[in-house]
Amino acid sequence: RGGMGEDKAAAYGTLREALLVLSRLLAPFVPFLAEAIYQPLRGSLDPESVHLCPYPVANDGEVDATLEAEMELARSIAALGHQARNQAQTKVRQPLARVVFASPRGTALRDEVRELIEQELNVETVEVAGDLGAYLTETAGPNFRSIGPRLGPLGPKAAAWIKGQSTKELRDALAKGPVRAVLGAEAVEIRPEDVTFAATLPEGYAQVEAGAERLLLDTRIDENLRRQGLFREVVHRIQVARKDAGFDVTDRIRLSYEADPVLLAILADHEGEIAAEVLAVSVTRGVKGQHEHKETIELDGEKRVTIGLDRVRD
Repeated sequence: RGGMGEDKAAAYGTLREALLVLSRLLAPFVPFLAEAIYQPLRGSLDPESVHLCPYPVANDGEVDATLEAEMELARSIAALGHQARNQAQTKVRQPLARVVFASPRGTALRDEVRELIEQELNVETVEVAGDLGAYLTETAGPNFRSIGPRLGPLGPKAAAWIKGQSTKELRDALAKGPVRAVLGAEAVEIRPEDVTFAATLPEGYAQVEAGAERLLLDTRIDENLRRQGLFREVVHRIQVARKDAGFDVTDRIRLSYEADPVLLAILADHEGEIAAEVLAVSVTRGVKGQHEHKETIELDGEKRVTIGLDRVRD
């Protein structure tokens, strides 16, 4: 993007520091390469040559163990989140509402790290919990290996009785021992081993896990998320069109567009964001006359937007 925002300045500063330290580390082994890296980066107060610089030593005071642990957790969430998206066959450019992550490693994440995960997974919210119990629906079912041999012909009736009970009430009762079930004219004893409890996902969620860590991805797409997904897909296709047209990555452009009513309403609400993403100095409606690059983009086989791209020349 254009301009020098805080993030870009921080990225450049970090890269410069990393390359300067790397040049000092390399100096005894590849002296000419180290000098070639060092010279364009050295400041007015730095030694004239990398070979006049002190050799780097580790500074344990610069290590932020808490941040490292959070970033390790963030990588785990991102990896599982992408796996869940693949499982749900949801495009990365389609925004989703949230992910819920459960890990025995803890739940603390600073806002900056949480925002990184949200950007990486393209979700609005990242929730970190100790477990997923609050998000799962538990159901009780019969264990036929237990009730079959013991109850014989009454097994099917016992199974129906188990399925008809409140899961929570049945679990609480069995925690105190066997319970009495009336099956028509007969009563039988239901023991803890006669019942299995299974957690089922709510509709619209995908679940993945790695070891003791589990992640739920909310795959439900409302109208707002659908509009955001279309907008981001159009921006991506404009970026591809820039590349196909042979434009340099830093070229500023003038963008013209026309679209069907649905896309037109979405794009009209985001013209400023589009301009920032594709380095457009102007965004206008209507594609008329000649353009350096003109293309009609189809989305979902139904929605169409036609774009015209022209480089800004000095």
